[in-house]
Amino acid sequence: TKPQKRPSQKVEILEGPKTAQVENLSYNSWKLSFLTKAEDKLKVQINTIYFPGWQVWVDGKIQELQYDNSYGLITFSLPVGNHFVEVKFTRTPIRLFSDLISLISFLATSGLLVSCIRLNRKTR
Repeated sequence: TKPQKRPSQKVEILEGPKTAQVENLSYNSWKLSFLTKAEDKLKVQINTIYFPGWQVWVDGKIQELQYDNSYGLITFSLPVGNHFVEVKFTRTPIRLFSDLISLISFLATSGLLVSCIRLNRKTR
């Protein structure tokens, strides 16, 4: 389903105690990080639509994420306690391969352009 409006918060607690806290939230288009404090298990939602490459780390360990909700938003569970959470958009193997092809194509095109300019100067 296409969202009708922007969410009011970047991170939401879907399930867990009302006293659960999200602190020191920092984010940009590639990375999000925050601290949580909870006395019970939490289900957290990141209001970002999942796309292959998004990964969640909790206290430096990779965490399973879900996106099987009506908007395809990133959700994951957290155990009891204080945790440092990072959500990052990483390179998938196919994206890395595509980037390498783009780089090689750019370098080849630049080399051909420089060769053509040199050849054109010699023929004058």
